[in-house]
Amino acid sequence: MSEDVRVVALSGEYDMANVAELAESLSMTVHPYRVVADLRDVTFMDSAALSQLVRAHHDLTRSGGSLVLLVGSSGPVRRVLEITQLAQVIPSTGSYDDALALSSAS
Repeated sequence: MSEDVRVVALSGEYDMANVAELAESLSMTVHPYRVVADLRDVTFMDSAALSQLVRAHHDLTRSGGSLVLLVGSSGPVRRVLEITQLAQVIPSTGSYDDALALSSAS
C-alpha cells in the first residue's frame, strides 16, 4: 500500500447525533491523502452523514487527494448510495483491493 493511502474503518450508525465523529474521522486524513473509507460495517447513514462524505470528497479532491468508498455488495449503505446516486459522484467498490487501486489511480 502506498504511503499516501489512508484506510478509515467505520462502523455502526452515522446520523445527526454523531455526524461530528464521522467528520473528525475523515478530516484526520485530509491533505493530500488518498482515502479509502471502509463502510462495510456501517449499518445506517442519514443525509447528514452523506453530506460529510460529499464534503470529504470535495476537500480531498480539491487538495489533490481522493476518496473511495468501500462498501459491501449489498446492505443498507450500498442501498443508500444507489438511491442517492452518490456512488456516481464518489468512487465506490465492494473489494478492498479494488478500493486501493481506485485510490491510487485518482
